[in-house]
Amino acid sequence: MRTAYNFGESFPLTLEADVFLFGSVGAQYTNFNFEQRYSTYVQVFYPLVKESKVDISSFVGAGFSLNGDTHLYGDGTRNLDMVNVGFTASKTVKFGDKNVPVFYCTLESFCKICQSAISSLAFLKAKGPVENLAN
Repeated sequence: MRTAYNFGESFPLTLEADVFLFGSVGAQYTNFNFEQRYSTYVQVFYPLVKESKVDISSFVGAGFSLNGDTHLYGDGTRNLDMVNVGFTASKTVKFGDKNVPVFYCTLESFCKICQSAISSLAFLKAKGPVENLAN
């Protein structure tokens, strides 16, 4: 289950919460371990630089379990763990007559993993009204 709330343009903070209602699938079906039920990830996201050549945002996330047991984001010893902190840079790049959003994310994970990724989202624009797509 996932939910997020943005406070709006005047204070563009976004809060996100993701809850795994039944924990990890492997533990649940292999040895009927429901200990990680209600594993929850919360993230705070805030844009640092907006409407520039490159937009930059920051985020921090933590994991915990709503039922007091361990959660799938940690090492199994605590109920609350800092999961990650990072920055995202985004820019729209023009390829011919198309605009393609490109994202770069760097992430420091407190689970002893450091990673970065470059990704892009591609959207197809329909020619004509949406009603014509069904025919």
